[in-house]
Amino acid sequence: MAQGAANWVEGLFPEVPVRQWVLSLPMDQRLALAWRPKLVSAALAILIEHVSAYYRRRVGGHPGSVTVIQRFGSTLNLNVHFHVLFADGSWSADPDGAVQFRSTSPPTLGDVSTVVEAVAADLARLIPARPADEQEPDDAQQVLELASLMNRSAFGPSWSQGASRKRGERRPRRHGAGLEASSGWTSLHAGVRVAAKDREGLEKICRYVLRPAVALSRLYALPDDRVQLRLRHAWDDGTEAVEFSALEFVGRLAAQVPPKGQHLIRYHGVFAPASKLRSSIVPVLRRRADVPEVYVDCVWRRWIAWGELILQVFKQDPQTCPGCGGRMRQVALVLGASGDVLRWLDDERARQGGVVLLGARARGDPSAPGQFENAAWTRRTSRS
Repeated sequence: MAQGAANWVEGLFPEVPVRQWVLSLPMDQRLALAWRPKLVSAALAILIEHVSAYYRRRVGGHPGSVTVIQRFGSTLNLNVHFHVLFADGSWSADPDGAVQFRSTSPPTLGDVSTVVEAVAADLARLIPARPADEQEPDDAQQVLELASLMNRSAFGPSWSQGASRKRGERRPRRHGAGLEASSGWTSLHAGVRVAAKDREGLEKICRYVLRPAVALSRLYALPDDRVQLRLRHAWDDGTEAVEFSALEFVGRLAAQVPPKGQHLIRYHGVFAPASKLRSSIVPVLRRRADVPEVYVDCVWRRWIAWGELILQVFKQDPQTCPGCGGRMRQVALVLGASGDVLRWLDDERARQGGVVLLGARARGDPSAPGQFENAAWTRRTSRS
């Protein structure tokens, strides 16, 4: 997630405004896309075609976008939908060959309504309507996907109710953002825009669309072998969390596995690999001024050092000694602090002339206390 977002900011999106378009589908179409992977490409092509046509009507030229196909909802339910990051404008080539970007004014609610109505009509022709609860699965994976979609349990003697809800106080009904329109049960949201110079904001939205299905910080193991998933935002009816049996939770996770060979990230327009304009548009990867030299091996890189990712996400360098500010280096990964390991660490400390830090298990924000309990570190110090 963090690495993909950093790569997009540094090596895909130039300094242009970016708008997120999110398409949500009816339940029967979600199930069809999950069970028939070839329909995903066709459905996404419909969305890209109509949004690109909107940009061409506004400013002409060639739009560009990257899409993340997400399969999950807020309760770990099956929910195939599309998050598309479009450059909020398009590129055109001058007679002398120079490529220029032209931004566009924000879309109106009428513009979004026009797009979603056209998309919904084309999707209805592509995927004939058939209620999800009338469809029969062909294999165990489809059983899990149908149960996840319908919030039912795939285990036990009956097709029973799945996740139970934990409710708090009811909340005032939230209204959608101004740039959200629907056609039947198909909805399109286009209210999130990042300014051209807001690279930090762009990285945040990239991390958002690339996020995994569930965050460990919202999972809790209950005493009766049940699992609680706390919602990021409480629902209007007061639902704050959902609970599963341990087996049902594993089934929900299994339903999130995409079909073999299906790519969940797609590039279109000028960002597509075969675009003739791509090389003139995407930025050249350059060394970030705020990244220590130790993390940068080369200019062109596919993988980003773990320490740099932590620095970018949490704004703290995990290899800086909290005592003296010197650089630390990892010498071993300790999974169990036995006597032999501790004696080896003492010998290593004496040999290196540094200090060994043993803290808590590595997880979460490195600013939290006890971050490095199972990792052994040594800090080099100058010897007199």
